[in-house]
Formats: sequence, C-alpha cells, structure tokens
Amino acid sequence: MTTTGKMMHVAAWGVTVLAGLFVPAAGFVLMRLQGPEAFLALPPLHLSVMLAALFLPPCLLMLIFTWLTQRIELGTLTENLLRQTTLFCNQRALAETLVEEVRAQSALMQEQLRTAAADRVTERRTTQLLFQETRLLRLTAEWSLVVGELGGILVAMWRLIHGWTEPGAEARYSSLPPPEELPLHILRILPVTPKEMAKYDIDERFIRQAARYRAVFQAFLEQVPESGRLSRTAFRQLVYGQIDARLALLPRPNHGEIIEPETLAAEPYPERDSLIDQA
Repeated sequence: MTTTGKMMHVAAWGVTVLAGLFVPAAGFVLMRLQGPEAFLALPPLHLSVMLAALFLPPCLLMLIFTWLTQRIELGTLTENLLRQTTLFCNQRALAETLVEEVRAQSALMQEQLRTAAADRVTERRTTQLLFQETRLLRLTAEWSLVVGELGGILVAMWRLIHGWTEPGAEARYSSLPPPEELPLHILRILPVTPKEMAKYDIDERFIRQAARYRAVFQAFLEQVPESGRLSRTAFRQLVYGQIDARLALLPRPNHGEIIEPETLAAEPYPERDSLIDQA
C-alpha cells in the first residue's frame, strides 16, 4: 500500500469514528438536558426515526469506509499488477533476446561445424593425395634402384649367353649392347614356351643369375599395390616383367653344384663403372 493509500485509510477510519460517536453523544446530551422521560414520551414513529438516526449513520459510514478501502486495495492491486506485467514483459523481451542469441550462436556453431567438417574432408583428401604422391615417389625411387640392380644381373646373363647354345650349333659371341637396349636383347633371346626352352643346354650359372633376377623383381612387386597408376600389372607389362615371365620357365638352381664366384662376374661397359663391375 502506498503512502497516499495509508493516509486515506487513516482519514476514513477517523471520520467513521467521529460519525459513530456523534449520534450517541447527541443522545447523551439530550438525556442530560431533558431526562429519560423525553425518550419515553416520544411517539413510536419519532422513536424509530431516533433509533434509525442513531444506527444508520455508522452503518452508512462503515459501508463508505468499506467501499473506500476496497477502492484503495483495488488501486494498489492494479498498480502491483501493472508493475508485475511490466516486469513480465521485460523478462519476456529479455527471454526472447536470449533465445535469438542462442539461435544465432547455434547457427554459428553449425556453420563452424560444417566448415570444420569440410576442412577435415579437404585435409583428408590432401593427406591421401600427399600419401599417394609420396608412395609413388618412393616406388619410383625404389624402382630406379631395382632397375640398376636388374641391369647388373642382365649384364652377367649376357656374358653367360655364349654358354647357352642350341645342340650342334657353335657358340655365339657378340659385344655388350647399351644399357637401355640390353633388356630387349635379353628378351629376344629367351624362349617363349617350355618346349622351346627344353631345346637348349642351359648353364647352371645362367640359371642362378635368373633366380637372382626373379628374387629381386618379385621382392619389389610385393611392395607395389594391386591397383592404381603404378600397379603390379603395370610393372609386369614392362620389359623387365616380361623377362621375369620368361625366366620362370627355367628350372630351379642346383645348389649342389659348386661354381667359382669369379665365373659369375659380368663384363663391364668400357665407358662405365657402376653396379656392372660388382655384378
């Protein structure tokens, strides 16, 4: 209740008390001046009016006081209601603002998650590409080393070709071809079928060089994937792979036969000194 309401409440109570005391005081003064006989001598109508005048004003004042009190209370309740409504509206506006901020934060987080997912996919693809490129570079480097080792073995095999002759024919001697042509020359010499291979008297040293060639080539193929730009099929289709397929027709080496190591050495190219000297 506000200060104005309290003041009106006190004033209403004061007026009610004064009005309630006014009629009894007037009756008391009349009895003192005229005596009780004055009341008893009044006719019934006047006595009724007297009694009504005695009790009606306090009742009216009580009703007025009650009405004023209700008005004051209603005004206070209205003010409180308006205050609560204003507070509720402010809280609702604040809640709506918070909801909008939460929605904006959620949208931002979703966008960040989508961006992070896209970045992760891109990073994964980049990593896969780098891995593939690194693997290709590693395979290319290893193939270069393998080609050098296979070239040395082919030189040794060329040296031993003169001991591999057809029955009744004389041995054939020829100069060593260039390194880039040597695999094709060896491929042309090797028989294509087991039936053709059986016609030749093959030196055990050549068989051992062929086994060494196949071991080196097969060891490299185990590191090559089955599919892709550089697959096992691609390497088998190279001239080195075709030589490996031809050498598979040869028998297994006879390790019981003793061969002097120096007889397996290859004749080097006149202008080169590399793995050929060590083959």
